[in-house]
Amino acid sequence: METENRREFVRARVSYPARVKVLNTEENEIVEQGEGLTLFRGGDIPEPLEEFQSVLSSGTGSEVIQKCFKSLNSKLDFIIEQLTFPPVDEEEPFKEVIELSGSGLKLISKTPVPQGSYLKVDLIVPSSLQFKIEMIAQCMRVDQNHAPNRYLIAAKIIDIEEKDRDAIIENVFKRQRKVIRKKRQEEDEKGRAN
Repeated sequence: METENRREFVRARVSYPARVKVLNTEENEIVEQGEGLTLFRGGDIPEPLEEFQSVLSSGTGSEVIQKCFKSLNSKLDFIIEQLTFPPVDEEEPFKEVIELSGSGLKLISKTPVPQGSYLKVDLIVPSSLQFKIEMIAQCMRVDQNHAPNRYLIAAKIIDIEEKDRDAIIENVFKRQRKVIRKKRQEEDEKGRAN
């Protein structure tokens, strides 16, 4: 009998740092009005590379240069942000995201998060062109994790830029391909040994 996949997007096990903030009442109202994207830093400021890209001629070499500059710009923005906006919670500035998909995430936290609350998540994806991905997520479930004083928080992504969702999906597929290759390699080695 065929089982139905209830998830909209494929997920992968990961280990990425994320800064997570529970939104206050005013910010919750903004999210509930469908304006959560306005809570992102620089959301309405144009990308500095857009002008540069318009000047470059199209072609394979130009696309590689654009990707390199975009990656460098994203990383520099992150460094500048870390220097100018210090962590709010000095005890736990980052939480660990352990599972990720285009529609949700699971993370580990030292403190519980109220179920149903909205979270502003700044996810660091080192292997992605986006590098830092901003999103608004809603806490769907909080479980005491196997480790003492750790909570497993499952959250559904509410607001995210489509380019960021695409970066997550691409990253998940890259991870899955890597796992499949490793599994095949192990099976091949096992077959040769027999």
